This record gives sequence, structure tokens and C-alpha cells, in this order.
Amino acid sequence: MELQGGLMTPGLLEIFDARARLGRLFSDDDFMGPPGRGVLGYGAWQGLFGGDPDVVGRVLTIDDHPVEVVGVLEQGWTSPPGYEGDEVDLWLAMDPRWERFFGPNIWVLTVFGRLEPGVTMAAAQEELNGRIRVLAEEKPDVHADREGEPYLVDLAPLQTALVGDTRTTLLLLLGAVGMLLLIAAANVANIFLARGTDRVHEVAVRSALGASRRRIVVQLLTESTVLAAGAGLLGAALAFLGVRAFEVLNPGNIPLIERIGVDLRVLFFAVGVAVLTGLLFGLAPAFRAVKVDVAGMLRDGVRGGEDAGRGRLRSVLVTAEIALALVLLTGAGLLFNSFLRLQSVDPGFDPSGLVGIELSLEGERYATGAARAEFVERLDSRLETLSAVEGASTAISVPFQFYGDRRTGWSNSSWQTRDGEERQIHSMLHPASADYFGLLGVELRGRTFEPADLTAEPVPVIVSGSFARQLYPGEEALGRLFRGNLVFGPEIEQGRIVGIVSGLHAWGLGQGSQETVYLPWERSGTWIPMAAMLVRTGGNPAAAIPALREVVWSMDPDMPLPSLFVVESRISESLTVPRFYSALLGTFAVVALLLAAGGIYGSMLYNVGRRQRELGIRTVLGADRGRLMRLVLGRSGRITAVGVLLGALGAWGVTRFMEGWLFGVEPGDPLTFAAVALLMAGVAMAASLLPAWKAATSDPVEALRAE
Repeated sequence: MELQGGLMTPGLLEIFDARARLGRLFSDDDFMGPPGRGVLGYGAWQGLFGGDPDVVGRVLTIDDHPVEVVGVLEQGWTSPPGYEGDEVDLWLAMDPRWERFFGPNIWVLTVFGRLEPGVTMAAAQEELNGRIRVLAEEKPDVHADREGEPYLVDLAPLQTALVGDTRTTLLLLLGAVGMLLLIAAANVANIFLARGTDRVHEVAVRSALGASRRRIVVQLLTESTVLAAGAGLLGAALAFLGVRAFEVLNPGNIPLIERIGVDLRVLFFAVGVAVLTGLLFGLAPAFRAVKVDVAGMLRDGVRGGEDAGRGRLRSVLVTAEIALALVLLTGAGLLFNSFLRLQSVDPGFDPSGLVGIELSLEGERYATGAARAEFVERLDSRLETLSAVEGASTAISVPFQFYGDRRTGWSNSSWQTRDGEERQIHSMLHPASADYFGLLGVELRGRTFEPADLTAEPVPVIVSGSFARQLYPGEEALGRLFRGNLVFGPEIEQGRIVGIVSGLHAWGLGQGSQETVYLPWERSGTWIPMAAMLVRTGGNPAAAIPALREVVWSMDPDMPLPSLFVVESRISESLTVPRFYSALLGTFAVVALLLAAGGIYGSMLYNVGRRQRELGIRTVLGADRGRLMRLVLGRSGRITAVGVLLGALGAWGVTRFMEGWLFGVEPGDPLTFAAVALLMAGVAMAASLLPAWKAATSDPVEALRAE
């Protein structure tokens, strides 16, 4: 059984108001010595233990250590890691004085706290900085850099720390939805304006029969409100399907997406917006209708006409629809262009047939570097005996085991050339075995590691091409010496570059070739209790996974395998987020395009209907079909041109905020802007063709007789 464990010091569960469903939470005595007491999460209790009420008091073996389960957390409680989709199954009580807590393998600790009432974030930050400075004076080797500057830690609200860039992403998506709402509202306004114009004669008759203006206004508003409410309810029903699709297509970076749903608040908000839209856009036609000259209209027998002001308003609404649709289309076009470029990036190695195995070398059995090295060496030999395996190698991590902002290795920024010149190069130290590069099939200039490199001085290293160019710009780096000023990780008193790897994208296709220094794994990788095996198979890599897992467990039945994956699948997974947002914004853009096309079509068709008498007279006076079509299409073309121009200006401003989403394309990419503008103009003119054809082919005699 594999459990996701989490170590905690006293007070964490209390800070987040946790309660016990069964048993109890931790007491002070539980935090004495090595972790020996644990509290199960509700999900783990149900999923892994079947809701067994006798689980309290049960002793589990975790990394060769006995752990007694003292309680089960209540349902619905979420820990900070849980908000990021990585909920802890078993919390372990850790003594802050535990010797392993101060070992070199503890790199990162996440600290949570609750501010006292009235204390500001700035005041808390100032107090924390003061305490860190004191620690830096007392233990400079731990809390200060080589220059003696303390390692200050920035405080952040929990929501900001957990949500991160997701907030910006969701706000941009909210903006896209808002644009869709405005386009739909403009369509509704156009419909109500046209409807109000056509009902002027009806309103005049009702007024003549004694209906008060108030009654007429109430009737018209009631009609528009009922229509809007019905549409709102239909939209809310469709929203349930949309949320389900959103969960299925989850890109993986939206916290607690499984808890998203259409509850009563969302339902009332959606229906409320729909009703408010109906009221707002029903007011103008209603008040306009009751201000007509009843006597004059009945005397002249006119059915109602559209004045110049109302015609301009309808044109403005159609222009706004085109502009808003163009903004969405431009954003979607940029994302789609970016996704295509990202998908076409060469990862710099051959991923076909590769499988990664993440190893957890924890416990007493792997307490020393020699024990870890011995296990990995035997595992490498066993794996290569399998018929499906063509080769295996070891590293601290393998390509796409982690991607995006996640890294495994030591980070270093300060390097010195042989001449003592300081170079600030943010880079990763990555231990790997000799056959790692050949197994990947990367472009390697120079040589890989040799057995003699395990004791050689200076330390033989292989570096990425980007690191070599920055360390020795404009010079040949192969064979050159350098020094690394490391705070954590294996010390490099002096290194010699024996190989240069070019174009390897190990942490994401969009991450570029990370500046990396590769060290012999047998010399530096055993320093920490983790490793990864890279295996190349001759056939289907997914089919080989069960056999690979059995080999690991035959050597250590208790070893957890946090991740055993096909590298090609991980590369595809790394594209999930850009693919999702490209598809989502593309869907919004298509809907916006259809709404705008419908608005243009309806507006032009209504305009032709209102101008039947004029068009009939023009026909009688000799205007041919081509002239009449150009008359209608010319008006549509002018509206479209203004809408495209305004939309392009709006897109130029809005797409500035999308820069972090894009890869290989600028927010103001002229080709994307030009393509989207042509598409919008083409759709707008296509939507005007049918009304123009109707205007050109209508019977002038029938039109004049109807008037």
C-alpha cells in the first residue's frame, strides 16, 4: 500500500481548524522523538482502508518505521497541499528537535501561520526579518550566504501562495466570458429595439383604447423579463453540462476543480444577470413606444418607422459586437499559434520507448550513500536482463519527470572561470550516470563520463550548451576549468568541462534549454535519498511497465514508486495546460463569432425589411440588382470596417496581459492580427449576403402595394 505522507510540527492542524472524525488529533507527547504517531486523512481512510472504524490504533510500517494511527480527520477538511491537488494521506508528528530534521536532505520547509488580530502583513514581515537576521548571526553557515547576507523569506497570504498564477488566468477567462455576455446583450438590445419599432402601431391602438402609459410599459417590460428569465434558466441548465466538461478537460493546474459546481448562488446570479439584461434592454423600447404621436399615427395609418437616432444605435451595437468578437478571436488565434509552435519544439532527445522510474531511497536500509549506490547498481543490472529493455541508466531525475516550474537538483547562480572572473548563471546541478546521454540520444560534443571520473580532480562535468555559452561567451568551453560557489549540494572545488549537451529540453518544451551542469551520479547523486532510472524499451513502453515494477519490488517489496511513467506521455501531459486554454478560448471565440454573425445578419435583414418601399422605388427608377446589393453590402461594410478597427485596437491592449501564456509568438503578432481581421470581415460580409440578395430580388410592386 502506498501512502502520501506529510511531516508536521505541533500546531499545524490547529491553525487550519482540523477536527477528528475518529480517535484524536496529536498531543504534545506525540512530537517526542522520531515520527511514530499519525493521523489519517478522510479520503485515505475511505479509499485505502475502506472506512474501517478499527483503523485507530493500527500500526503501519512507513519507510521501515512503525507508525501508530491515532485518529482520522473529518470529511471535507483540506490541507494546504490539498488545495494544489496533492492531499496528504497520513500526517506524521515530527519532533522539531529530531536529528534528521537538521540533516542535509531537508532543503525546503513550508511554514504556515495565522496572524494575530490587528497585525498587518507588513508588520509580520518586519518581525520575521528581524528574527532571521539574529539567526544569521548565530548560525551564518545555515542562515546566511557567503557574503553574510541573511536568507530572508517573504510572507504571502495563503490564497496567493496556493493559487499563484491561476488567479490571473481565471480573471482573463472571466473577462472572455464577460465579452460574450456583452455580445449577447448587444444582440438582445438589437432585437428589442427592432421589436419596439414594429409594435409602435400596436401601442398606438392600445393607447387609443384607453391603456395607460404605465400599463403599456409594464406589459413590454414583463414580456422582455419573462423572455430573459427563460433564457437564463436554459443557460443555467447548460452550465451544469459545461462544468462537467470543464472537470473532464481539467488542465491540472486549477486548485480544487472537483469542488466547482453550479450551486444556488451561481444559479441566482446567472438568472439575475439574464433578468437584469432583459430589463435594461427592454426599457428603451418600452419608453420609446409610449411617446409616439397616437393621433398622427392612427390618422396617417403608418405602421411605424425607425428614426435616424435609433438606426444609428442599432449600428453602434452591431459595431460593438464585431469589435468584441475580434478581441476574443485575436486572443484565441494567439493561443492557437502559440500551441502549434510549442507542439513542434524538438525536445532534444528521442523519447520513443523511454520509461522513467522515480525511486524513493528512504529508510534505514538506504541510510548511507554507499547503500543507495549499491541498490541502484543492482537494479540497473536486473533491468537490463529483461528482454524488453534495451538499456537503463541512473540520474537524479529524468526528462519530464517534472516539468514547468518544478526542478530536481541543486540550484546555483555564482560561477567562476579559470581566470577568476565571476559569472552569474542561474543553473541546475544534475547528477547522471555515464550512459544517460547515449540512452537519451542527445547531441553530445566531447565525451560522456568514464570510470576514472569518479575520483578525478578537477571534477569532470558535462554542461548544457547554454551554460557553456554564458560561462565562456564567444570562446570554446570544452576542456576549460571553472569553479562553483555552492551553498547546498556537492561541492565543486574545480570542474573541467569534458562534454557539452545541446538542445535538451528536460523540464518542458517551452522552458528552453536549461543551463545545467551534469555530474557523475555515482560521485554526487548518492548524497540524497532519491534517484530515477531511465529505461529504453524495444517495443510498447507502457506494456513494459508492469515488468519494470515487479523487478523493483522483487528487490525491495516495501519501496514506494511515486511515479513510473512513459516519457512520451509526460511530454503530451506537459502540453495539457496550453492545449486546454487554447481550446477554451477558441470555443469562446467561435461562439462570439457566431453571435456577431447572427447580429449582423439580423440587423441587415431588419434594415432591408424597413427599407422595402425605398428599395422598390429605386428598382422602379432603374436600379439593377447589383446596385441594390452594393447598397446593402456597402452599409454592412462600413459597420464591419469600424468594428474591425476598434476590435484591433482593443485586442492590442488586452493581449498585453496574455504574454505569459504565449510561446514563440508576440502579443502583437501582425500575422495573427491580419488573419483574424480578414476572418471577421469575411464572416460579417457573408452574413450580409442573404439580406442583400433579398433586397435585390424583392418585387417592387408588392413592396409599394404593402406600403
